[in-house]
Amino acid sequence: KKVMYTCMAVAMAAVPTVPAFAAQSDVIDSTRTGSLTIHKYDMTAAEKNGVDLNQFTSTGKQDQKAEDALKKYAIKGVEFSYLRVGDVEQQSENGKVQMIYELPDELQKIKTEGSKVYFTSQVINQKLAEALEDNTVTKDKLEAYMGKSGTAMDLTDAKGVTKKDKLPLGLYLIVETKVPEDVTYTTNPWFV
Repeated sequence: KKVMYTCMAVAMAAVPTVPAFAAQSDVIDSTRTGSLTIHKYDMTAAEKNGVDLNQFTSTGKQDQKAEDALKKYAIKGVEFSYLRVGDVEQQSENGKVQMIYELPDELQKIKTEGSKVYFTSQVINQKLAEALEDNTVTKDKLEAYMGKSGTAMDLTDAKGVTKKDKLPLGLYLIVETKVPEDVTYTTNPWFV
């Protein structure tokens, strides 16, 4: 679980931030692209060796302190795959602008607007966490969904890092698809 949160924190850094003062029509710049940077660490070994994992908070931004503290626990040779599963759009209610994401029917229906299904990132993360609690069936289904047309990223390097750039903006499902023989636990799937 802790590995997932670390990966999510790093991966969420890839999501473009939008200034609050932007004009509503300018909030989503569809000419821009996004990127993913994922770090894979052996959190169990780090904790066993005295690294206080509670000092790290997932914010979606790069955390050099966490990278420095965990660098000797990097895991090389892990493959993550990504799949763009929906669009990002802006919603404005009473002057409050927020980003909402389209979600295919096959994954989960949360909020319907017209003929498309949308939800906020908070709802995505909450519902996914609930669905994955002690539930390998959900994890297996998400991994199978990824298998339909997911794209593998390069294996993590000696620093436990893999990157992908020039991705169209949207909602992505990330799944850990291959691990070295000595890795006994895979990270739960997550959305970015």
